[in-house]
Amino acid sequence: MNETIFSFEEDYSSLTTNILEDIEDKQQQQLFFENNFQLEKNDCVFHPNLENYLMILTFAIIFCLSVVGNSIVVVVILQQQSMRSVTNLYLLNLALSDLLLSVVCMPPTLVSSLVYCWVFGDLLCKLLAYLQPVVVTASAYTLAAIALERYYAICRPLHSRIWHTRTHAMFVISLVWLVSVIANVFMLFMYEERSYNFNGLNCAPKFEPIVHFGYQIYMTIALLIVPLVAMTVLYGNVIYTLSSGIRMDIAAISGTESSSNATPLMNSNDSCLEKRKNFRNGVINNFTINRENVKRGRLVNLFL
Repeated sequence: MNETIFSFEEDYSSLTTNILEDIEDKQQQQLFFENNFQLEKNDCVFHPNLENYLMILTFAIIFCLSVVGNSIVVVVILQQQSMRSVTNLYLLNLALSDLLLSVVCMPPTLVSSLVYCWVFGDLLCKLLAYLQPVVVTASAYTLAAIALERYYAICRPLHSRIWHTRTHAMFVISLVWLVSVIANVFMLFMYEERSYNFNGLNCAPKFEPIVHFGYQIYMTIALLIVPLVAMTVLYGNVIYTLSSGIRMDIAAISGTESSSNATPLMNSNDSCLEKRKNFRNGVINNFTINRENVKRGRLVNLFL
């Protein structure tokens, strides 16, 4: 009986020792993994591999094309006095916003993706998180402003002279930037530099995920969907107006050709058709001249 109890105690002691050794080994392995992973991430070291080199090449190509292309547009419009039309002022603002978008978005994103951590500090974390949606909003609403300008120039040419001026264009551009700055002001308080156990320092949202998700929905609707819907409606009207004008011209040409192929019994009406044709051409020419003069801000007599 004593031998049996002694044997049981030995087996229990051996089992307990093995369990403790296994737990200790697992703890050491976990500690080793955490230390190595933490060293890899927190040191913000660039890891040379094919994926990172391809990322650098792609970002570099897009960045250079964006900076060079938009800079050329800005320089040409600013240097050439004759290029500073109302439409070109909107294009200038679009080029500036796209240029800022390339500068404030691409370099920080590339660096953070390569070293797996945030290396620019808490101030730039808040500032860049705010500036990025600001320039995106400015670009989107500038495109909407261009669509509105084209709509009035094509669909309502006689009304366009009321606001088709440089002063009005500068007012609209200023309004676009004001809306962009105010609409994204919450982003100044949305992000902060945070430390994680396995990811090191990161620029991440400091509120609950549901708050961040709700704000993303707001940004998507107010800053992207609204200008997209506006551009769709405005350009849809432009396309409809142009297609209607083309159909009218085709119908007029077809009517002229059919009248020229009429039977000899209708020769007596040739002079009447010719008068109608001349009258129509005169009306079209006068309307074209008047529309061009209205665009230049001149008063014309529409009943000449």
